[in-house]
Amino acid sequence: MAEPHDNNLPHDTKEVRLYRLMRMQNNIDTYSAVLGILGAILAWAQSCYTRFTDAVTAATVEDGESQDARIILRDKFDVALDYYQKAKEILQAKLDLYPPDNHLLASYGIKISTPRTYQALKEAADAMILKHEMLDAAGDERVIAQAIIDQLTIYRDEFNEALEAAGIEDRETDDAYALQHKYFDEDTERLRLIFKIACLIWGDDDPKLKDLGFVPSSEIWTPGDPEPGVEWPDWPGPVVASAEQIDEGLVRLKYSGLNGGKTLRIERLKQGDADYVLVTQGLPLDDPEEVMPFDDDHLDKKKYTYKLTPFNEAMEAGVPVLVEVTVS
Repeated sequence: MAEPHDNNLPHDTKEVRLYRLMRMQNNIDTYSAVLGILGAILAWAQSCYTRFTDAVTAATVEDGESQDARIILRDKFDVALDYYQKAKEILQAKLDLYPPDNHLLASYGIKISTPRTYQALKEAADAMILKHEMLDAAGDERVIAQAIIDQLTIYRDEFNEALEAAGIEDRETDDAYALQHKYFDEDTERLRLIFKIACLIWGDDDPKLKDLGFVPSSEIWTPGDPEPGVEWPDWPGPVVASAEQIDEGLVRLKYSGLNGGKTLRIERLKQGDADYVLVTQGLPLDDPEEVMPFDDDHLDKKKYTYKLTPFNEAMEAGVPVLVEVTVS
């Protein structure tokens, strides 16, 4: 959890929102009578932290299971693709012994390039297996050993099962984050109502506001002021950065303005959340203007947002910069 710097409720991070709700749930009974908080709004305030925490936990669990399913899917994809390629080479070598038949090659699916996507591999394996079954049933000799097709079928089926499982986990993750966001929006409106009531009765700079998760006006941090604990004293900034995917799982980062930085931490914005997950840290910044590739094997969407945080020799964090990556 993190203490809020302001009362801009719709822009709370998850950690800030958890802190606000914890303070609200722990202290609302002390102030509910004087603030006139009764009925449904009081019942919500008495359990708001528990409800949102449960939603966050569920989303985190589902996200972890989704990532695990994606790892399994990638493993199954690699195994099936490797075996398919070897079977394709054997099939091509055998067909080369017969008169050319472009129609046969096309129906086997071996004229296409190496499948690089899940759907392409599924279609390629299906085509090879189906054509083999048709020719074998007709007594055509232009087939490879049944044992090879049987093993390819096993790998294809395992890959298909992993693909379906990953899809289910992705949908469950989306549902869990949707519920978390629903609670966030509902809680925002209720927090705003209680904040307005409290300010009208106590004033906007009363320290009791902190007990309910709000920030007294004299303690509000405004954008443009240095945020405590973030910027090292001689931070040069600003950082200019861009990134693009240059291969599957590999991102090329271009940046300038990191003068004074010694290492870099890269985090990726989590799907459907306001938090970031660590991609890599401790990358050396030997050159103030550099092109740096880094690995990220979770790129399966169209766009991603990365947060770059430089560190100086004393391991003090500089001001983070956000950069968007478009996956080709």
